[in-house]
Amino acid sequence: MSHHPIDNRARGTVYRVTSTVLRLCSVLVSALALSIVIEWLGMTFIWAEQGAEKSRQMVATEIGYLNRYRELNPVMGRLDEPVLDAVVMIRTWLIDHGLGFLAHHFAVIGEYIDATLNIIVVFCLRLAVMVFSMPVYVFFACVGATRGLVNRELRKWGGGRESSGLFHLFMRLVPMGFVGSWVVYLTWPWSINPNVVVLPFAMFFGGTIMAMTYRYKKYL
Repeated sequence: MSHHPIDNRARGTVYRVTSTVLRLCSVLVSALALSIVIEWLGMTFIWAEQGAEKSRQMVATEIGYLNRYRELNPVMGRLDEPVLDAVVMIRTWLIDHGLGFLAHHFAVIGEYIDATLNIIVVFCLRLAVMVFSMPVYVFFACVGATRGLVNRELRKWGGGRESSGLFHLFMRLVPMGFVGSWVVYLTWPWSINPNVVVLPFAMFFGGTIMAMTYRYKKYL
């Protein structure tokens, strides 16, 4: 009987980790599907004259951003080549397992198939950039948490009022600063400097953590 609480906690931890991984995978798959749909709609109604050339230009631009990150981040200097190799392998595998056949035998959808392959490559490159941008979120989270806890202590000793409603509000906003940047950047239909997306969302992420810890209850 004494092992049951430990077993329950272990199962609870495994369940939370598994559910978090599954939710993350569902967000990434949904973002990829949305990116492809947006590209198809754009090719049909907005940039019809450019066709798949637009997505090919996006691939070249995203590789340029990845190379720029490599110059700024010594870790990426060792990992960018494996990332590019993996992207090439994914594209080759998709071509060899159906998409190449469709593009060759169905000329009507050939441009859309080509654009789909390019968008998948862009998605993978952007995903790599976002993964290597994680230290930015960690930095703003640490700064926000530290500033919030300091302000909480000042509120505690200054007789400030409690507000559990604001605490729960900011707690619900915290994931938006993190997940929102991933969804916006991964699905953006044009090439964009990752700093334009990462920095504002990271600051929002850190700000909500600061506000959440500031509004945390005064007495534990």
